[in-house]
Formats: sequence, C-alpha cells, structure tokens
Amino acid sequence: MKFRLFILLLAPILTIPIFIPILDDAFTADWYNNSWEQRKKITTSLNTVISSDLTDFPALISFTDSDLTQTTESDGTDIVFTASDGTTELAYEIERFDQSTGEVIAWVKIPTVSASDNTDIYLYYKGTATSSSSSVWDSSYKLVWHLNQTSTGTVREFSDVSDTGNDGTGGGTGDMTQDEDRRPTRVEAKIGYGQSFDGPTQSGGSEGSGDFIWSQDVSNWPGNNGSTSDNDTTVEFWAKIDDDHANENDMDFFGYRAGGKDNEFTLFKVASLNLVVRGQVPALFDSDVDATTSDWTHLMIVYDPGGTSKIYQDGELAEQVDGTSGNKGQRHNGEFVLGGDIDDGPCCKVNNELQGDLDEFRVSNTVRSADWAAASYANQNDPSSFLTIGPEGPLTVTITSSSGSSGDTVTSSTLSYTATFSSTVSDFTIGD
Repeated sequence: MKFRLFILLLAPILTIPIFIPILDDAFTADWYNNSWEQRKKITTSLNTVISSDLTDFPALISFTDSDLTQTTESDGTDIVFTASDGTTELAYEIERFDQSTGEVIAWVKIPTVSASDNTDIYLYYKGTATSSSSSVWDSSYKLVWHLNQTSTGTVREFSDVSDTGNDGTGGGTGDMTQDEDRRPTRVEAKIGYGQSFDGPTQSGGSEGSGDFIWSQDVSNWPGNNGSTSDNDTTVEFWAKIDDDHANENDMDFFGYRAGGKDNEFTLFKVASLNLVVRGQVPALFDSDVDATTSDWTHLMIVYDPGGTSKIYQDGELAEQVDGTSGNKGQRHNGEFVLGGDIDDGPCCKVNNELQGDLDEFRVSNTVRSADWAAASYANQNDPSSFLTIGPEGPLTVTITSSSGSSGDTVTSSTLSYTATFSSTVSDFTIGD
C-alpha cells in the first residue's frame, strides 16, 4: 500500500500535515515492486458466460489507454501483470504495444477464472526495471501461432509461442520447396495482425499455387501412443471467409500428414466443415457448420475418440458426433499445413488452398470444454465488454479547507472542504 503526504490549509498561517489513506478497493492490494510507479486494476467478467471455473486460461487483455504512454520502454517491457493480491506475478505475453497511443494487446495466464465472481488482476507500468514474459500457454498446447509476422520465407518465421517448437514457414520449407509466390500476406485481423491466404484454389490432386504456411516434422503432436486419450485434440482459430466463392467446397483450412499417409487430421470444406482423422471415410464430421460468414467467426473443433467430438462456432455448440472411440487417431511427427491440405505420397503437394483470412491458430492435445469455447469467444470477440479498466494508481488527492481560521478548534463534523483526485474515481465516499 502506498501512502502520500498532503497538506490541509486552514488559513494562510496555519498548516496541518495529514495522511490520506486511499481505501477504495482498487488501491488496497499490496504493491508489486517499488520499481514500478503506476498500476491499473483490470476486472474480467467472464463469469457471465461460463458455468464452471477455468484453469490457466489465456485471457486476452486488449485496450487503449493514454496513461500507458508513460511507460519507460517503447516495447512495453516495463509492463507487468499480477494477480488480485497485487504481488503475485502472472505469466504474460505482449503481442502488440504502441507507446504513442497506449494500445496494448497481451495474453495473460489467469490461474483461475471464476464462474461465480469477477476475476481481478493488476497491470503495472512506468517502471525503472524491465520484466521478461513467461509462457502463457498450458502444457496441453502443442502449437500456438499468433500469425502476426510478415512472411519472407525465412525458415520458422511463424513462431510457435507454446514453446513446443512447431514453427511455420510461409511458402514451404523442407519437403515443400520454398515458393515466394505462395507466402500469405500480413493484414490487420481479429486480434492485431493475421494472415491473408489469397489462393487460387487448386483441386483434383494436382500441385497448387495458392498461399500456405508449412511446418516440417512437427513434434509432440496429438496422436496414437497406444491409448485413446493420447488422441484427444482441440483446434481453435478465427476465420474470415467471404460467402460468394464458387469453389468454397474445394477450400480447406488445414491438413496433416504422418507415417506416409495423407489426411491424418484434416479440416475440409469451409462452407460445411468436414473433419477427417487418419483417412477415415466417411469423414468423422460431415457437418452443416458454415464458416463463410464474410465476417470473423471463431471455430473450436474438438476430437474426442473416447467420447463425443464437437464443433463450436462463436462460442456455441454447433454440431457433435458420438461413437468415435474405435478411431485410432492421427500418427505422430508428421508435416502440417495451414491454408490448404497435403496430397499424395511420397510427400508432397499442397492444394485445396484457402481464400480468406486467419488469426490466432492453436492446437492442443486435450479436450477443451464448452466453457473454454464460450470464454475464448467472448473474451476475444469483444474484450471491452468483459474488461473493466480501473483508474491510474497510486491515487493522489489534495484536500483544501474553506472554513476555519488560524487558532480555531473544530469540534463538529461540519468542516467543509474540496477534494481533488489525480484520476477519475468511482464509488468513493465520505467514509473512505
């Protein structure tokens, strides 16, 4: 708790020093470190969309506040996030920071997002020290691409921030020879930057010429390790596909190849999602889920070979299928492509290319819940609706008396005064 000393002026001659303790709950938590001068309390209200607590949830903290232009480091490396106690540092990753405007896009691992109450955290800034971010992504994440890079064909340019090492390269590398004409284009997307895949779409098994991102020899991929649970897979991403494509049934989102076999884990048909696992015919899903909305839509595909596999769209269950326990699941250590699928052996051809934009692509080797889908969509679709940003702290206040004179004794509670706060304050009372 930081206290500031102020002077109460009763007359030109008389000055009385007083302490003003700020009791508003935005400022009562302990202070993280005196190397940081300011903080803001951030309240998340995802409890309004979930029915059970979420563990280690990667919350999007995205807003613009001119107070953040005071940061010492232009890249935001003097920003720190803590839990509601004000001192326990949380794992975080800053995807974008603009010191000139105070825009911040960050991912913060919240240990528990309560289903019954709001969840509070603090953002500290204007530090004389810097802090290193740490992994936001729980151990089940095996690929997390923010897709915020500019593709130049540099090997592993699309960084896998899950720390698994499944980086990607625009236009291919390894088994797919680099082709500069097949690199996607960075665009403003749903959350910061994303990638635009411009096609064209080649179907029929021939080598295509449209854009894609390639990952060679992916590691720790969900797959068959001898038990059903090893096959559990969740894929999450944002897509923006126009609804006027004549060849939308030929466009695929992603493909995975392993053990010399194509279509080990592939999402076909953007207008009626088809999920194929280990070449299963017919497809595990032959759904009516349409991603060609001409606007951003959030998709979460859950493969649960021991139970019910599901597709969530915009946070809601769109389709499900039971009885998948007999499927062996995809093999390990293959090649992955985003923006098309992989055809023919020996490896490889990339075709059935996507025409549209993608953002925030993730793969996990676990079954994510309905609450996870709902919270992810709500938080990422409209962060401002589920975040309340508090005033700058520590709060300072100047109190100036307008009654009494030198030598007076105040014996009643009728002393009048004016209080001027350094920041906008809500729910502050005379009792405080």
